[in-house]
Amino acid sequence: GAIDEYYVMIVERYREQGLDFPFGKERLYRLWECLKPRGRLLVLRIRRDGRTIAAGLFPHDERCIYYFGGASLPDEKQYCPNELMHWEVMRFASREGIPEYDLCGTSRFKRKFGAEDIPFVAYSFSPVPGFEFMRKTVYDLHWRKLKIKQSFKNLIGTI
Repeated sequence: GAIDEYYVMIVERYREQGLDFPFGKERLYRLWECLKPRGRLLVLRIRRDGRTIAAGLFPHDERCIYYFGGASLPDEKQYCPNELMHWEVMRFASREGIPEYDLCGTSRFKRKFGAEDIPFVAYSFSPVPGFEFMRKTVYDLHWRKLKIKQSFKNLIGTI
């Protein structure tokens, strides 16, 4: 089904970047089970010649639709299926009267659609002394590891 097709593509997309997809397929099925029956999950598949070449998940409510994630087959990128997918999300949101589309961050690709960073403040609290420091340290180390891994991949790719 749609979740299985999405999962195969998104895992491959992360692998191409030297990363691991942060969720198991079970979490995607849970997202489907919780939101799809309530009409709060748009699942898009872009097909060419009967084959799914891109897929994406877009949770939403009446105020905003969110880009959970999307991916396409590398050998079909010349047809720009990701661009079509995002335009279809915007058309869906417009038809449904959803005024905002949160692309969840910016990138060169997302800026094509007018995405811009909107700063926000996040708060967290732990009643356990030192836990907040440990959480932040682990989070920072995780992102540093990903950046270093990507830097090595980029370096090796240029040799």
